[in-house]
Amino acid sequence: MLTMKSLPGEWSRAIYPYGLLCGFLMSVSAYPMRHWDAPVPMIVVVLFVPCYIGAAFLAGRRGGLASAVTTGAVTALTGHVVVFLLTALYKLINATWLVALQWLGLAAFSALLTAAIGAGAGLAGGMIAKAIKPIQS
Repeated sequence: MLTMKSLPGEWSRAIYPYGLLCGFLMSVSAYPMRHWDAPVPMIVVVLFVPCYIGAAFLAGRRGGLASAVTTGAVTALTGHVVVFLLTALYKLINATWLVALQWLGLAAFSALLTAAIGAGAGLAGGMIAKAIKPIQS
């Protein structure tokens, strides 16, 4: 069961290595689309749903459904933060500070949507882990 005491462990397990690896891969995927408009990082967030499901599946095998949902959401949020920070840094270097600030505002505005997408993917990964558990026994 997920309690406040177990939450920091869940967060750290989701952030490292799944979230950082996912964020790096998301950034590499977003780089070719760097001249597109604002939805590009959110498109990348949606394209990496299988990564969130995989991380949640691994967490769900060990810790249950609540752990899987937390891992999916935190993995998505970590990737989201990495993608938007690198996008803002790119815009700061190649554009103006105002454009970079706009990207950071968009990141803050869309973080809740990303968490919801990640939690849904985490639920799917947890349900897959739960369905496979009786088969493995």
